[in-house]
Amino acid sequence: MQFIASHKTKKCEEVDLMKNKRENVLLGDIMKIRHGFAFKGEYFSEEGNFVLLTPGNFREKGGLKLKGDKEKYYAGEFPEEYVFKKGDLVVAMTDLVQSAPILGSCAIIPQSNRYLHNQRLGKIIDIAEDRVDKKYLYYIFNYEGVRNQIKGSSTGSTVKHTAPERIYRVKTSLPPIAQQKEMSSILSTYDDFIENNSKRIKILEEMARLIYLEWFVEFNAPGIKLRKATPDENKVTGKDVFPEGWEVKSLDKIVTDIIDYRGKTPKKLGGDWVEKGIIAKSALNVKNGKLVSLEKSKFLSEELYNKWMKTELMLGDIIMTSEAPLGEIYFLAKQIKMCLSQRLFCIRANKEIIDSSILYLSFRSPEVQQRIQAQATGTTVLGIRQNLLRQIPFVIPSKEIQNKISSTLGNIISFIDTLDERSQNLRPTRDLLLPKLISGEVEV
Repeated sequence: MQFIASHKTKKCEEVDLMKNKRENVLLGDIMKIRHGFAFKGEYFSEEGNFVLLTPGNFREKGGLKLKGDKEKYYAGEFPEEYVFKKGDLVVAMTDLVQSAPILGSCAIIPQSNRYLHNQRLGKIIDIAEDRVDKKYLYYIFNYEGVRNQIKGSSTGSTVKHTAPERIYRVKTSLPPIAQQKEMSSILSTYDDFIENNSKRIKILEEMARLIYLEWFVEFNAPGIKLRKATPDENKVTGKDVFPEGWEVKSLDKIVTDIIDYRGKTPKKLGGDWVEKGIIAKSALNVKNGKLVSLEKSKFLSEELYNKWMKTELMLGDIIMTSEAPLGEIYFLAKQIKMCLSQRLFCIRANKEIIDSSILYLSFRSPEVQQRIQAQATGTTVLGIRQNLLRQIPFVIPSKEIQNKISSTLGNIISFIDTLDERSQNLRPTRDLLLPKLISGEVEV
């Protein structure tokens, strides 16, 4: 009996060893890469049926970064073989940044007959599916150990390039295919949650935009009565009619405060920065109504925060970038303790005059964004000074109309912020898990 038990234990150990055994391979052993097509610049367009993907469509840590109305389209003729199909794997083979953060970044095409295979991108083909799971291969390309090898063999001083032959020489290790599928499933769960949150955010943002457009731009709010517009009202709205009980006021008449952080920044680590503390934000952290690049944030001590932030941020505050980039907006849907540094304004609505959520959506509207850009100064970097920002006119709805919709808009904006925060919390976990799984430090 003792012999049988010992024999079973030994067999189990052998099975475990076989399960965890990894195969050292070159990427060229398990796949090939096809170059894209040289699309002609004369047929580039701002709209169309086919999106021309570029390296700018890739995220640093993998995945496709779609740009909405800023996409590049193609209106000319091209060979049909350069139209991607859903599920195709594509890798960025050129990076315009010297540090090459997206070189080798891999993405999965989300839709057939929509995206074009440009020459600076490589389509992954001839995958040895008996040796490597396709989804697992996607994660291999977005593993730091593999990306470092791609960067290390790249050419170019400022613009970095790689080529299929250099990618083929990249080394990696493969666990058994069953394990690859398990790992892909785990990582995909995180990616799917993040992607679903992104889709819900887009729907909610569009809902808020359409409500704002219908009520406050087209003047189709329920119960509204229109009259002939005054010359000043016509100049701001471009319409011959204007709602009764509404007004046009400059920003300085509808805010209680504008806190200006333009040109200010704490000093480097060892001076003002600390390794852990209260998070600091700059203009680079505000984009498309969200806080981004949080992993690159810096921190201040409590003592310096109290000295630096003479006025703490409040629920409903609007953060606006004053330059580089100009006019990006973020809404504080909940109380946040953070430090604002250079190139930012904190705009605090006078809630007796205008609801914060309505002012926020006004700031994000094309009409107000155009007024901000029109007041910008500077030659190489466009920015706006506080005195000019204060002069920008806004349409102020009646309190009756604001009360009808402000709660709905506030809830939408708050839910968008919650979904985005969930994704921000999921990404670090996924990014921490990926290298541990791909390297074999963690087995499943």
